[in-house]
Amino acid sequence: MSLAIYWYRKAAAHQHEPLSQEARIYLGDIYAQGDSVPVDLTQANHWYQQASAYYQGLAEQGWAPAQYSLGLMHERGKGVELDREKAAYWYRKAAEDGYEPAKAALATLRMVKMPEPSNPKLTSESEPRYPKLSGKHK
Repeated sequence: MSLAIYWYRKAAAHQHEPLSQEARIYLGDIYAQGDSVPVDLTQANHWYQQASAYYQGLAEQGWAPAQYSLGLMHERGKGVELDREKAAYWYRKAAEDGYEPAKAALATLRMVKMPEPSNPKLTSESEPRYPKLSGKHK
């Protein structure tokens, strides 16, 4: 086992700390890419799913960094289904709270044509598909 994997596993063991989720994502990346270990998509998915479950709970409570992270995971299909609509939804929620990385991710996502939404829960006719981002910061 590489030294990086050792330390990432140690960091990932602290389940309720935000940085431990980053360690889980890095572990997922290591196994998905075969970086110093054989490619193991089962292990990669295991680590990604642990991080996404953590972020999901905090995102639903309104924490912008978790909303952004969950959007990123949906955009890339790491531990969750690859779903650009859900990625845009979570980026938008975080951007509405003034979270700058989410604003940038949402703008980038908008540059690539997205298919029409198939899930009405993610967008509604009463609000624009891409609402203007507020300038407020929390």
